[in-house]
Amino acid sequence: MDLQQLQNMWNEHEKKLDKSLQLNMQLLRKINFDKAGFRMRWLFAIKLAEVVFIVFVLSYLLGFTIKYFSDPKLSIPAVIIDMAIIAYFILDIRILSIIYQLQLKNNNEAITPLQKQTAKLKYLIAASLKYALFLIPFYPLLMILIGKVLGNIDFFSPQHKTYLLSNIVVGVLLLPLVIWLFKELSQKEITRDWVKNILSGSGWHQANDAENFLTEIDEFEKEG
Repeated sequence: MDLQQLQNMWNEHEKKLDKSLQLNMQLLRKINFDKAGFRMRWLFAIKLAEVVFIVFVLSYLLGFTIKYFSDPKLSIPAVIIDMAIIAYFILDIRILSIIYQLQLKNNNEAITPLQKQTAKLKYLIAASLKYALFLIPFYPLLMILIGKVLGNIDFFSPQHKTYLLSNIVVGVLLLPLVIWLFKELSQKEITRDWVKNILSGSGWHQANDAENFLTEIDEFEKEG
């Protein structure tokens, strides 16, 4: 076998290897895009249900606010809760918007823009959880409204005032814990397992999985 024959065999081998790598890349892209797309569709359904529920609650609270607008003891807590729910609603709409853009149906899409979108999605999900945590110390305001709606209870009356004050104290005591959790969730890289567990029910894991699937494709392409 002369040198030319060896060269030809080597060239044929390289062509087969390149074709095999291309097929592997296409397969990896399809599998990972399918996985990431499933995570996004599931997260979209969860967030859409959450938005529908928020709209229902907000509609009721706005009616409550209007009904008791002349009573500052009820209208002030109601307005504060209304504003908090509206802010959370806007955050959820932003999350839904990003998930909708991340359809991940065409597995020939560029990876980098999708990675940026999933990173932004993770940031917004963490922000929504931080926002919810920050509202915990203010739960006595919600307690006032729920007491009125469910049992016509006036927590400002003498027989309930002590209970209301004790809950306000508990809310104040919870503030340092909430601030500490807020800082932990503000880290650029979430590495602590218990922080990840806190985020698990917020959709962060689905977004993180989708980002990891895209990163796997990106790393494979760079290696190739």
